[in-house]
Amino acid sequence: SDQLENLKPALTEEDILPVEPEEIAAAQGVTQPVAPTPNTPEEITEPETANPDLQEPDDQLASPEGQNTAFLPRPKPSQQTSAPSEPQADPQQPASAAPQTLPVQNEPVELTEEERLKQERLADAEDYISVGRLIIEDHPGGAVVQYQKALDVYKEYGTEQQLGNAYHELGLASLRAGELDDATKYTLTALKTGQQLNDQLMITRALTNLGFIYMNKRDPANALIYYNQALAEAEGARPSLALAMLQENIAYAYGAEGKKAEAVAHLSEALSIAAQLETDEDPELKEAVDALVNRVNTNIKDYR
Repeated sequence: SDQLENLKPALTEEDILPVEPEEIAAAQGVTQPVAPTPNTPEEITEPETANPDLQEPDDQLASPEGQNTAFLPRPKPSQQTSAPSEPQADPQQPASAAPQTLPVQNEPVELTEEERLKQERLADAEDYISVGRLIIEDHPGGAVVQYQKALDVYKEYGTEQQLGNAYHELGLASLRAGELDDATKYTLTALKTGQQLNDQLMITRALTNLGFIYMNKRDPANALIYYNQALAEAEGARPSLALAMLQENIAYAYGAEGKKAEAVAHLSEALSIAAQLETDEDPELKEAVDALVNRVNTNIKDYR
């Protein structure tokens, strides 16, 4: 369908890097126009520790996060600590009075070998995630390897939240690498984890990314199912760039099905949300919003 050429992504913003549809199309032998940078849904819901955007970066699973953090050597957990200082006498206290006792300082607890190993391995996993985000644009396959290493660590030492974010990152890297089946598998796992944790951000990111994955599979009907579920999760959220881009993506999915009236309605809603965003003190946000407005104003003409 010619309408599929209007696909515009809205993935993650913080902990997740953008996905270029033409790279995915090339892997499938399909020629597609360049799509706009995906964004994270971190503005849709209350922020979480890492990352995102309808995401990662963190994210989500994203926080993920920053993405260009330099890596410095991590100090190993110390096994030696200084002993508590001796109580000092009060110079104004009469000599005959009973000495005052200062609060006893708690002795520092030494980490066991197992606890030190856990700390080191979790720190390694954070490094794997950060490296993956740094290289995903040029080397998505390498990013998949880094995220898989992080996932292996989290399976042994991490929390369910960390596991969900790692699956989210793997889904995006697989999508970027053109491995759509793997992207679907990992993102569905992230969705299931978010539902178990009742984590609205993780749920919304996964639903949005599943919509984008199915648009890349040239299946707008299933893409709309996931996009509209993501929109329902975001109901009542304050205006954000991520929400505007979700409305834009829904419009293009409707357009791919030949439903022009619905496409126009959602593009108009995207413009309405963009107009409410405060961009005066945020040049990067202003640039992204301006790009969205220009894109929507150009494409809305095709549906009228």
